[in-house]
Amino acid sequence: MAGVIAAALLWRQVRAEQHRRSREAADHAVSHGEALSTERAQHVSVLSTMESYNSEAAGKVRTLHEQIDELRSELSTQQQQLSQLRGDNASLAATIAQLRTELSAREAEVRALTEDDAELLALPRRVATRSDWDALPKAEDIWAEGDYPTVVDLQTLALGGEEHHEERRQA
Repeated sequence: MAGVIAAALLWRQVRAEQHRRSREAADHAVSHGEALSTERAQHVSVLSTMESYNSEAAGKVRTLHEQIDELRSELSTQQQQLSQLRGDNASLAATIAQLRTELSAREAEVRALTEDDAELLALPRRVATRSDWDALPKAEDIWAEGDYPTVVDLQTLALGGEEHHEERRQA
């Protein structure tokens, strides 16, 4: 009889222990589920922040690409203008060289004619000397930032011209 009572008490104790362990497992599963739910909410928050940052960064990248494209087209235009100006400069240099050659030929012709006993009267010529050129204003002085030359300023470029400030009018 004592064995049966001991076996019954033992079975009851085993069932109580199984019931307690199943409650602990259920409580542990519930707490683990709550922790996972909190962690998922944090992950969703982090992902939404990262997505908004990425979309802003993509917008900035698009804006920068547009600016780069605009600057490239402007650079291309400037390079074309530079090429045209270089060509114009070379053309003008060739014209100046041709005119100097022609002037030298004419001066030689005049010398040849004056060496003969021809009745030529030498007319005075105003030749620009180095000091005449030094008296002229430099391009940096005329084209200062925000102070672009006007038609009145053209008088200062003429040899022997003087600038008249009292006559200067702004357009």
